[in-house]
Amino acid sequence: MKNSFIILSLTLLISSCQTTTLKDSTEITEPVSSTPSSKVAEYTTNVKSTPWEVGYQEILDRYTTSAGVKYGALKANDQQTILDVTNQIAQAKAKGSKNDKLAFYINAYNAWMIKKAIDAYPVDSLLETDSRIYKRDDIKVGGRVMSLDHLENEIIRKEFEDARIHFAINCASIGCPPLHDKVLTGKTLDQDLNTLTTTFLKTKGAIQNGSDLNVTKLFKWFKSDFTRDSPDGTVIGFIKQYKTIKGTPKLSYQDYSWKLNEIK
Repeated sequence: MKNSFIILSLTLLISSCQTTTLKDSTEITEPVSSTPSSKVAEYTTNVKSTPWEVGYQEILDRYTTSAGVKYGALKANDQQTILDVTNQIAQAKAKGSKNDKLAFYINAYNAWMIKKAIDAYPVDSLLETDSRIYKRDDIKVGGRVMSLDHLENEIIRKEFEDARIHFAINCASIGCPPLHDKVLTGKTLDQDLNTLTTTFLKTKGAIQNGSDLNVTKLFKWFKSDFTRDSPDGTVIGFIKQYKTIKGTPKLSYQDYSWKLNEIK
């Protein structure tokens, strides 16, 4: 009995020492997490994020401004990140509310557009370099192979019928509205689309000079979208919802630049 008691005591002592050592080791070697960017921190706090959304927000934080995209730096430093984002979008499914789905498809379009741009980079103009870049079936969204043209016209425009999307999707050209600097979500989509539309029309997309209203060619190419969403069935009626227009000006159209929307 005495020997058994001694053995039991030694066993308990050894077990206690091992537990203490393991705990101390864990505390010493526990990694310190890096501080995420402000938009990523906000996004991951307020929304249940999937990895592609977090990675995409990091790309937007690091390489986009209202003046353009730093494609050279992105290709040099984060090519794998945008590849991971598009690979995950290829398998992800649009789900949730109508706004959730629309936000997903706009994000998908913009992420794939960035991927195509850095694949071709350096380049002065994607369209002038590859006339079928928007029409070739070489992207994948939600398990479906398609083209950027199909995603824009057959899904985003046709299924959701919201003219404001033209100020949210970015075709990697100077003529396009700027690439938005945050991942779109269904929760704030309506507010974001209003902001993007208002900002573009007030700064660049609709410039009034007396009786002339010089507007982006988006209003010519997609006229039916804007007249559908206009209170009086006119393009000017649509614009007046977001910008003050004096009198009844006549429309003229701006030259559209297909040069790459790059900043160094």
